[in-house]
Amino acid sequence: MLVLKLLFLFYFYRYLESSGRYAFTSNAFIVSLRNKEGMEAFKSLVTIPSRAIYRCSSQGPSFGFGHDLYIANNAHSNQDSYTWFGSAYSVPSGVQDQYTILAGTKYFTPDDWEVFYLD
Repeated sequence: MLVLKLLFLFYFYRYLESSGRYAFTSNAFIVSLRNKEGMEAFKSLVTIPSRAIYRCSSQGPSFGFGHDLYIANNAHSNQDSYTWFGSAYSVPSGVQDQYTILAGTKYFTPDDWEVFYLD
């Protein structure tokens, strides 16, 4: 049996303290290395820097407002994480379904997640 594993990455340039606020940066991006539509890998740049990431201690990382990508609290044990891709990050041309391109479905349970940042 072939199992499709979807893989996407997100990058933010600052330490993610839990403030309950959005953080500003024009350097954040989301990368899709493998996706449901079989598109080549792509990098999605933040288009609204004032809504690049939402920092909150009661949830995982949230990118964009709406959220382009939301990782729920205890994400490994529920399907509360979701994508609403295109609110604060660019959607590449050719994407057929902006809500399922990153994770395969709008609501999902991630196996694992990481946020990378540079000091």
